[in-house]
Amino acid sequence: MLVGKFLILLFSKVASCTQVFIVYTWAFPKVAVFDNRKYKVIIYKTLIKPVLMYGAESWVLSKAEELRLGVFERKILRRIYGPICEGVTWRSRYNEELYRLYDETDLVKTIRIARLRWGGHIVRMQDNLPCKNNRLGQAGGPKVSGKAQPQMDRRSDEGYREAGS
Repeated sequence: MLVGKFLILLFSKVASCTQVFIVYTWAFPKVAVFDNRKYKVIIYKTLIKPVLMYGAESWVLSKAEELRLGVFERKILRRIYGPICEGVTWRSRYNEELYRLYDETDLVKTIRIARLRWGGHIVRMQDNLPCKNNRLGQAGGPKVSGKAQPQMDRRSDEGYREAGS
């Protein structure tokens, strides 16, 4: 099952990115570079995010997978920016505070933009290439009878429309 394999791949990428971040920020507590938020953000942008987004332009994400990626990103940002002190109590930062401090587009929107960019490459390809024919729904061959397959293209087209807005 393709969807199950994709979920396993996505969860393993998230787990490995979390481990990399922990190693770089907490395994070296004596290094002054890792005490600074600016450097932690740089580590996230240059080491964690590219590993997680590798091949993301061809992903078709469901709502649950998008939520999982958002949770992962906020977990990393909470570790970078830390809690906030209100009077005598400490609390975790709210999502809006995290994204205001991070001042970049969130991970899911970045993936949607990458998919739009990839779709532009597909549209500009030569008409006789199989990858263009498959993506635009012009695959050759006889129609397969039996149980209907999940419509991945419709979900990806909805993602293109959402990312454009």
